[in-house]
Amino acid sequence: MNSFLLILSILVVVIGMYLGISLLNKNTPVPKGTNKAGCDACNSPHCSVRDDEVIDPLDCELTQT
Repeated sequence: MNSFLLILSILVVVIGMYLGISLLNKNTPVPKGTNKAGCDACNSPHCSVRDDEVIDPLDCELTQT
């Protein structure tokens, strides 16, 4: 029973840290003097930049055909 509680508490801590770090990262402002990454920043079709702004598919490298 003690090992189950230990494993459960470690899992809760890890998930809590992940959620906390993700929330802090999302709320961190972009430093002045830098440009926000655009559609050509990565090759991932699931990029979070795509969710934040409306991108014209003709201007994007990752257009669907």
